[in-house]
Amino acid sequence: MTKNLRVTPGAVLALTAIAALSGPKMAVLALTAAAVHELGHIVAIKIFGAKVEGICIAPGGAEIDVRGGLGYRQDAAVALMGPAAGGALALLCSMMAERVAGQWRETLIALGSISALYSLFNLLPMGPMDGGRAFSDVCGALFGPSWAYILSTAMNIVCGAALAAGGVYIFVRSRGNVTALLCAGTMIKACCKTAGFGVKSHNRKV
Repeated sequence: MTKNLRVTPGAVLALTAIAALSGPKMAVLALTAAAVHELGHIVAIKIFGAKVEGICIAPGGAEIDVRGGLGYRQDAAVALMGPAAGGALALLCSMMAERVAGQWRETLIALGSISALYSLFNLLPMGPMDGGRAFSDVCGALFGPSWAYILSTAMNIVCGAALAAGGVYIFVRSRGNVTALLCAGTMIKACCKTAGFGVKSHNRKV
């Protein structure tokens, strides 16, 4: 495992905010779900023979610097292994929750729910999401890098507009819930920053 591990102040602040608003237990569960998700990426990177050079823990997840000859298909597989690992964790928690009761059952259901939501959110075909990485890789394999950039940028615009519209709709229906607007705005900003190819999950160096 790489020794170049960094934790941003934003990540510490986000975890502290979760602990303050939802309790330390929820913060631990969120951290566990995120760790399993990122472990899925790292395992896939190792399987394909690439090297993890550094990991930066940011508010939206981990940014993994990778060195190695990952092709489009391998890169897409690495991107999708994060949500796959999270989905596996959610399924395991669901199966185990049926066999226990009380506080353990509640904990397993909460962990599984967080992991499932985190995985589904990361499957969005947008630049900063794992789904966006996989989408751009598939487009690159089929049509080449130029068209992949164009199609990924277009997908970012469509998804960003949809999130913004959804945020405005929820804001209006809830009579002033700004959380949805903030989430949509954050995603749109991230898409603009990544310009179609930037990825939260891992940055490839060849």
